Amino acid sequence: TQPAYLEAYQVVALASFSAIMYGLYQIAGVGALLARKTQITGGAIALGALLNIVLLFLAVPKLGMIGAALVTLIVHMFVVAVLFVESQRVYPIEYRLAYPLKTISLAAVICLAATLLAPSGFWLDTAAGILWIIAFVVAVPLLGLLPDTDLQKIRSRLPFAK
Repeated sequence: TQPAYLEAYQVVALASFSAIMYGLYQIAGVGALLARKTQITGGAIALGALLNIVLLFLAVPKLGMIGAALVTLIVHMFVVAVLFVESQRVYPIEYRLAYPLKTISLAAVICLAATLLAPSGFWLDTAAGILWIIAFVVAVPLLGLLPDTDLQKIRSRLPFAK
C-alpha cells in the first residue's frame, strides 16, 4: 500500500455503512415506484445532493476525509428516510424493520469498538478484524437478531449440523 493511502482505514466503516444506506434506497423507494410516483425518488436524491454539497463545504475543512465520509453517511441516511416516509405515504408496505435495524446497530457498535480498540501492526490488525467478524456472526443469533425461521434455514445448510 502506498503511504498516502495508509490513513484511509479511518473511513472504511463509515464508507461501508454509506454503501448499505445507498443500497437501502432501492428498498425504501419501492412504494414510490409501485405507485408510479418516481418524482419522489428524484426529489429525494436531488435534495440529498444539495444537502451533501452544503455539508461537505462545512465538514471537510475541519474534519478532512472523516468529515467527507461522515457527511456521505448522514446524507444517505437522510435520503433513505425521506424515500421511506414518502413511499409509505403513497403506497404503504408492511416492512419488518426490527431485525435489520438491530443488526445494523450491532454492526455499527462492533465497527466503533474495532476502530477505538484497533491494535497496531498488520498481523495484529488482521487477527483483530477476524475476531470482530466472528464476534458479529456469533452475536447475531445469540441476541435474537434473526427470526427463528431464518436460523433454522441456516442450520439446515451447515454440513456439520446434519
